[in-house]
Amino acid sequence: MKIKKNILSLLLCAVITALILCACTTDGSSEEQETVPTALHHEETTAPVRRSGDCIETAREQNFTYTDSVDNYYDVTYRIPEITLFSTDAMQINSEIAAEFEPIFTEAENCMRDKSSLSCDSLDYEYIRRESVLSVMITRVYYSHVIAYNVYNIDVHTERRLTNEGLVEALGGSMESVTGKLKKALEKDYKAKFKSTENYERNSERTLSDENLGSASLFLDSDGRLCAVCTEYADVGAKSFDVIIIIG
Repeated sequence: MKIKKNILSLLLCAVITALILCACTTDGSSEEQETVPTALHHEETTAPVRRSGDCIETAREQNFTYTDSVDNYYDVTYRIPEITLFSTDAMQINSEIAAEFEPIFTEAENCMRDKSSLSCDSLDYEYIRRESVLSVMITRVYYSHVIAYNVYNIDVHTERRLTNEGLVEALGGSMESVTGKLKKALEKDYKAKFKSTENYERNSERTLSDENLGSASLFLDSDGRLCAVCTEYADVGAKSFDVIIIIG
């Protein structure tokens, strides 16, 4: 009987201890519950996620294959990009690209429908990501052999558009040094092409003017070199030409 009483006493103690533990875990006063961060209970935010590692992708790509009314055969593909960042600057660049180049797609669609000659033989882009800098260049080549370039630079970390000065600063250079190198490289290129043309001195002066140098667009080429899109003037053909000058 004495053994049974001892067993009953032990069981009673165990039940009482279990009841006390349950009370501690259900009244919200346990130390473990107090240390749970309240932020864990907030709803998850819906911040946009970048869609590609280089923060750029093809926005539109379209092929035009047809023979026009005078038996010229065309098989060309147009491509334009969009920057996959979500800042105001990135969206502004994308809007500029759409406004500038979507009409070229429309024109090509109309030409194919009407069997008329295509004026733009090529529309494509290339880009390079160098550390935080994303540099994009869109190139158009026309039937008349005129080539046009559009350049866009953005810092993918700050998601801010880069001016010429901002690009040079991001690369650790100085604008004064870059401008000096650009002028020398442009002068060498211009002289090699147009030295024997009419009004060379006048057009050379215009090409190398501070105003013209200031309107150049800096960018990084596919090899990561700093380059500039500049305008050269000459009394031949279209009278003015966009050229790419490698600065280094």
